[in-house]
Amino acid sequence: MQRKLLALAAAFVFWVGLMSLLTAQTVYANPADFTFNPASGTITKYVGSEADLVIPDQIGGVNVTAIGTSAFENNMNLVNVTVPDTVTTFANRAFFNCPNLTSINIPSGVTSLGTSAFYGCKQLSSVINIPAGVTVIADSAFNGCSSITTVNLHNSITAINYTAFYGCTSITSITIPGSVTAIASNAFGVRNAN
Repeated sequence: MQRKLLALAAAFVFWVGLMSLLTAQTVYANPADFTFNPASGTITKYVGSEADLVIPDQIGGVNVTAIGTSAFENNMNLVNVTVPDTVTTFANRAFFNCPNLTSINIPSGVTSLGTSAFYGCKQLSSVINIPAGVTVIADSAFNGCSSITTVNLHNSITAINYTAFYGCTSITSITIPGSVTAIASNAFGVRNAN
């Protein structure tokens, strides 16, 4: 009797575990919500309305390697974005003025963060980890991201450009690595109230 109960309990635990694995699968955005250039692997526009967006690593069998210029610009719906490890480029204004965006990952293989890539993402508060492949923080890359508290710069960074972190008034932790040889004017700072 005790063996039957143990076997029954083990089967129940196995079933519950299996069901949790099946229901915890990642749900990707609908590929039809993207304008995609398969020749370059670039998402050029997102037209969906998801708040929690998981960008697929492939669209139509082609790896997604870049978030194109203004692809998510002025998207008021985005809150959390998961970017696949296949992405190496965030072009200029990729997530410009997404005021409700609170978290986004920057994959470790990223080599380029474009000008104003996250400009005006006021609620962006996740820890920002700049990967080893990025050597320059572009002009206004995080300008106006007033909720960011922590920025981790890899020791591959050589320059922090004009207004890169301007208006990031909540930063409490950032270490400038010794590899940085240039910090442009107003790379950090705040606007006058006047």
